[in-house]
Amino acid sequence: MMDKNYKARDTPAISGIKISYETLLNSLVKERKKVIPLWIKIYKEKDQPIIFETSQRYRKMRDVLLRYRDNKYAPFEIRLVTL
Repeated sequence: MMDKNYKARDTPAISGIKISYETLLNSLVKERKKVIPLWIKIYKEKDQPIIFETSQRYRKMRDVLLRYRDNKYAPFEIRLVTL
């Protein structure tokens, strides 16, 4: 809930950006601090582009993986919808 409030208030909506895979990975990992986003949502609906959303909060990888013990793809939350 905090992430949604933070995003709605402080982060502008950006759409239609195409970036390379390497750029995406480099922007997700804060190498100096050794942290990753709390969650990363990827979803696609029929005839729509793939939507990629990340948490604005970062945590150490160990803490994120402990939070999502049942998700073997953590911190990724993947949802593909075909209508």
